[in-house]
Amino acid sequence: MELIFIRHAKAEERREGLVDIDRHLTDKGKEKYAKLLPELEEKLGPLKERNFVSWSSPANRAQETAALAVDKLKLEEPKVHEFIYTGEIEKFLEALKTVQDDATLLVFGHEPTLSEWVYEFTGESRRMRKGSMVSMEVTQRDPLKATFNWQIRT
Repeated sequence: MELIFIRHAKAEERREGLVDIDRHLTDKGKEKYAKLLPELEEKLGPLKERNFVSWSSPANRAQETAALAVDKLKLEEPKVHEFIYTGEIEKFLEALKTVQDDATLLVFGHEPTLSEWVYEFTGESRRMRKGSMVSMEVTQRDPLKATFNWQIRT
């Protein structure tokens, strides 16, 4: 299984009266992220040969980032999981048991959760700026271990 963690693109700044989960992507964030998608498509290779699964945090900014990617890659809409927003690794690992070994799982989420999970699974420290992506290959399921494949940086 390949795990691809994707941090949401640039979003509205935090401000009084705006709940964090409701923050949307900025136009600049959408444009910058869209420019990275051809590189993701190139890294993935022939899309028809892959079994894609995608998951997203319920936060607007993560779902909007996911929507841009699934539109570009012609994938099904992602399943929304609260644990991606809250960073509950145990729930992530439990849900991961339902994903087939031959899948490519795209996870649209946030910092610091995604970089913490990359470190937990690979032992490598990877900084994930807004819109960046990290790919890992799962080498062991229980406990979950993975090797770093590649990173697309913003």
